[in-house]
Amino acid sequence: MQLVYQTDLPQELLDLYNENVEKGTRPGLSEISGVLRKELQRHGTVFVIIDALDECDESTIKRVLRELCKGQSNVNVMVTSRQVTPNTDLFFESRILQIVPTAEDTRLYIERRFADEPSIQRQIGRDAAFRRQIVDLIVERSQGM
Repeated sequence: MQLVYQTDLPQELLDLYNENVEKGTRPGLSEISGVLRKELQRHGTVFVIIDALDECDESTIKRVLRELCKGQSNVNVMVTSRQVTPNTDLFFESRILQIVPTAEDTRLYIERRFADEPSIQRQIGRDAAFRRQIVDLIVERSQGM
């Protein structure tokens, strides 16, 4: 979790961090929520981005979103996920934009990664046919992921 702005970290957050480092523990959701709520109140409009929501279990997602938005009208949340579970009530008043990459999007991404990754270049070498075969197989198996 990151709150990005042009000032120093709040003392309360630093204290929470240091206290937990000393104890070898992790802060609880209520402790984190309290600090976060105070920070959210200090700003006019806040945009929160939660990435890879699909990697969390649903009960954790519900708790975090409830805590994040509790009493906050200045919070805008953007969530990325491979898919939104149809039976969830988390986004009942939200706009959902489904973005699915085409095979060409995936192909371009893989080819750029190959070009930017020296270890892959060493493994594949200059064998264009082998490289094309690998890219084709990845594109085929990814099926829009």
